Amino acid sequence: MDCAVLNISKGGACLLVADPAGIPRTFELVVDPGRLRVHCNLAWRSRHRIGVSFIAGADDAPPVPQAWPTVLSGEEA
Repeated sequence: MDCAVLNISKGGACLLVADPAGIPRTFELVVDPGRLRVHCNLAWRSRHRIGVSFIAGADDAPPVPQAWPTVLSGEEA
């Protein structure tokens, strides 16, 4: 599922999505394939936004420009 990173920090991110229905509770966020992959927990959802917290490796997450393409992939926990 494509999304846009609205903001990102060492602990999590806010993502813009077309429809948050069906997004699993845990998934891998891939930002600019090959540059950043981080496992996430779904923290909250609204009509077109979701909040995620990073599970592992969040301390190494670099700032992410909004223009980088993003892809969500995952399975239900």
